[in-house]
Amino acid sequence: MKGIVNLAVLGIFLLTFSSKSYCQGNEAYLEKFADSYRFRVGYPSKLIENCIPTAAMLKIVVGDKSEVVEMALSDSADPALQKAFLSARERFDLKSLNTYLKLEKIKSSTIFFPVYVSLTNVACVMKSVELDVLKKLFSFGNSNFAGELRLMKPIDIHLITTEEF
Repeated sequence: MKGIVNLAVLGIFLLTFSSKSYCQGNEAYLEKFADSYRFRVGYPSKLIENCIPTAAMLKIVVGDKSEVVEMALSDSADPALQKAFLSARERFDLKSLNTYLKLEKIKSSTIFFPVYVSLTNVACVMKSVELDVLKKLFSFGNSNFAGELRLMKPIDIHLITTEEF
């Protein structure tokens, strides 16, 4: 199991390192926030062991002073990932995100970051995201989002493991 975690961290590090090369200007603040998500939310071992990918939306409500007032992960995320998100969200780099929001003059709105987690493992075949899961992409607390939104650059995470389960 320790090997899985080490390889997952290595994969996230490589993804982060390669993504920073094209971020310029205000986009660098978004990438710092995305990195904080990647490094703080651990992907649950049961999802790794079963090669279950994730497609979810990270909803962020922006207040009238261009600051984050609420964050939620869509109902399409597995309950174990929801739990990991809830325990980590206080440690996200909100300072960078708030700086981006102020520089871009984004206020009193809702922004969404698509979150994709895929896995590569020698022990199993990658599964597709199920249709029932996709139907919940814009559902939060069993209520569908309604209103205007701003779609941000996705937070892509690709985990590579080599151990068999």
